[in-house]
Amino acid sequence: EGFLNIKQYEKDMRELRSIIDKFKISIHGVDGLIDIDATIGLSIAQETPISTADIALRHAKTTHKECITYTTFIDNTVELKDSLDWTGKIKNAIASNHIIPVYQPIVNRNGEIIKFEVLMRMLELDDNDGYTLISPDKFLEVAIVTKQYPKLFSLMLDQLLREVKRSDKLFSINISFADMHDMHFVRMLENKLMEYSDVTDRIVFEILESEAIEDITKLKLFLARFKKTGIKIAIDDFGTGYSNFANVLLVKPDYIKIDGSLIKNIDTDKEAKAMVKSIIYFSKEFKAKIIAEYIHNEEVFNVAKELGVDEFQGYYFSAPIENIDKVIKEFDDKKDDI
Repeated sequence: EGFLNIKQYEKDMRELRSIIDKFKISIHGVDGLIDIDATIGLSIAQETPISTADIALRHAKTTHKECITYTTFIDNTVELKDSLDWTGKIKNAIASNHIIPVYQPIVNRNGEIIKFEVLMRMLELDDNDGYTLISPDKFLEVAIVTKQYPKLFSLMLDQLLREVKRSDKLFSINISFADMHDMHFVRMLENKLMEYSDVTDRIVFEILESEAIEDITKLKLFLARFKKTGIKIAIDDFGTGYSNFANVLLVKPDYIKIDGSLIKNIDTDKEAKAMVKSIIYFSKEFKAKIIAEYIHNEEVFNVAKELGVDEFQGYYFSAPIENIDKVIKEFDDKKDDI
């Protein structure tokens, strides 16, 4: 059977399970002894033993098996099942209008809310009349592959534009280069904004600087198309991408948002501080306002302010919250401490 005797490993795991099965434990305050059971995921000769054992374990639990050994077939099966599960959840969320925006405030140097970054969440109800907000990293990839993402964005945008209408603040939304290349998405975005043409001057498109620009012509056309409606442009995650300064020359943004990885330790990391200082100097030359994200404590806030940052965002001010009035109220309650 060669060097790796898989059958022997599986036999050993079954024996281990039978040993565990014989154990009984007692817990203070609980009458009687409690049985112990075990489900085992086994990984043999894999480059990533922990993650592949975890995949085998999840497959064993799903199929109600005592012990499963990892194979690439299992990996594909788990991935497919997860994809199908999320496809169904996305369809249900669209039908139930459970795609909502959450709002994280951006403040000026005086500690006043002047803007909100808008982020997408999926609302999932539980059996106790409560709910969980699921972030896009769980479902975004499946939504894009199944071509449901434009609908998700449309549902979020409808709610956002109604909020913009009743507010005097600016609102920023994330736009990827993939979105710009999707004409179905672009037409949807254009049609929605035409309905609210009187408030487009209070909307900011945040473009991820860390993504590679595959088609400069399409980027220029997209920016020209929406800038004429009053839309403002920000480069997001600045300082992490492939073509930092070249992108700024091309986009001519109104805002540059410095990536949180450079900001989070700016009070103790001299190299990060020097990098941020150079970005601020460069950006002022282009008359772009500077936003620092990942402001998580007073020390980081003060250093960023001393360096000349114009606007600030992070959990020091507020987490993203689905109700904008609640954001403002909670912020006002803690404003004296900022």
